[in-house]
Amino acid sequence: MWKEIITGLAVLLATAPCLAGDPVRGERLFSDPSFGNGTSGKTCLTCHEKGLDLGVDLMGKRNFEIMGVMVANPSEAVNFCIEVALRGEGLDLQSEEMSDILSFLEILALKGGGKKYSP
Repeated sequence: MWKEIITGLAVLLATAPCLAGDPVRGERLFSDPSFGNGTSGKTCLTCHEKGLDLGVDLMGKRNFEIMGVMVANPSEAVNFCIEVALRGEGLDLQSEEMSDILSFLEILALKGGGKKYSP
């Protein structure tokens, strides 16, 4: 029982910065091809199924390299992926959608731990 309590507290503490966002809405955005007005037909799941390449340190990480381009934080990483992979428009960094997707990404990263997914 203590293990479950400690695990729950760890998840709560790790997700505290994103508590303003709704991870359920974030999960919907993650699988929505129109996220960020995307036009490529792709979703976040196209590249990040089951948390692929999302490390447990995702939310505290700075200086991401994505497809050879450096971005400074998770919000900029989200916008880079929307603009390049989804061919959409980046989100306002303070928007509800950004809070929702970051909230979901934090939970997904903790579950996936950045492991490579193999079916």
